[in-house]
Amino acid sequence: MFSNLKVRTPMVIAEFKRSLGEGGCDASIQAGNSMRKKLGEDESKPIVDKCCCPVFMLAGGGPWLCVLGGVFINRFIVQRLTDMMWIGLGTTHDDHRVYQVAKVFLALRNSLRDLDRYYEFVATTDKIPRFDAEGDPHPRHFPYPHSYVGGDGTLVVFEYSGRLERDMRCVTYLAKIKGTGKMVVVKFVDRYGAEVHQFLAEKGHAPQLLYYGPLPEKTIYDSSELAPAYQRPMNGGYQGLGPAAAPEMKMVVMEYITPAKPHLDNLKKSRDRIAAVLEKLRLNGYVFGDLREPNVMFDANDEVKLIDFDWAGRYDIKDLSPAQQADIKKTWARLADTLKPTAEEQIEVDEKLDDFADTPFALYPISISPTLPWPDGAAPRFPILPAHDITMLENLYQRWQVSSC
Repeated sequence: MFSNLKVRTPMVIAEFKRSLGEGGCDASIQAGNSMRKKLGEDESKPIVDKCCCPVFMLAGGGPWLCVLGGVFINRFIVQRLTDMMWIGLGTTHDDHRVYQVAKVFLALRNSLRDLDRYYEFVATTDKIPRFDAEGDPHPRHFPYPHSYVGGDGTLVVFEYSGRLERDMRCVTYLAKIKGTGKMVVVKFVDRYGAEVHQFLAEKGHAPQLLYYGPLPEKTIYDSSELAPAYQRPMNGGYQGLGPAAAPEMKMVVMEYITPAKPHLDNLKKSRDRIAAVLEKLRLNGYVFGDLREPNVMFDANDEVKLIDFDWAGRYDIKDLSPAQQADIKKTWARLADTLKPTAEEQIEVDEKLDDFADTPFALYPISISPTLPWPDGAAPRFPILPAHDITMLENLYQRWQVSSC
């Protein structure tokens, strides 16, 4: 519990059962409800009015324990930071497991120290606007990164304007560059086809890719010690509590393009232009994967612009001729070298990639929607193929025809 003369607010909440599921209740859900109740009390209001109120939670039953984290923006968000860990005694060969549990508690202890300093700053500063104050969107609604290092090595600072979609699950934001007023799109991903994005941007068929890399440890200040606590990442920005934490979350910054729809009076021409872009991808060993209407745009000059490269990547070119393979591999090498991070930008959270993640080719995600009309052969962890892109285009063309009737 953080406490000073004016404020009391929880830093960690614990909910334990004698066994998992006792009383028909989930301890992790009860921990989230306890957070909601505590932050609703009057003594927490000065903190609630200023920040997103980060809270750690411990939940479990019997010998099982899970660490969770929660924040409050305009609703409560709770996520697991670790798996449900066995903390009981098992065999005489438990050294590794005990060591892993100890690392979790060490990370939690260090994080609670950071959280205490964070709340001390929030409780005493007058630099953070109250949530009910009029003006720009409150910083509690947005992630902590507010800057990136540009291609010329200069620090570029931006301010968030809002989410690109009204859906609270959206992690793509509209932002404005300080000094120039240029609008950009900022999104956070755990997989991204940056190589494909860069390739199409060079061809004029994607927004300019301004930054792709790890979340910055530093913010708009020269050192984290000088940055206001509400803009600093806790624990260096490294979510290292356990397997459930995102090990390599990346930030993508691209130029903002005002969206436009295809001309309904010439849908075939629009389809052919998209097909030409897909052919450029195929000839260079790439696939797009998620060719749905929200991800296809046309600019003021009626040029095709593809966005959302989360699924994009390379496909297996083993069936192409040796000459084609050689040309494609040159393109791959050039773009991979262009996107290679500097030593300072490179953050390796986990140096070992398991067989599940370490694949050179684009695969459909596990969470592919079962309700959408995907091409034949599209399934979780199955390869994305050029033929799938063409099928998706034909499906999109048919929907445009229906909409134009």
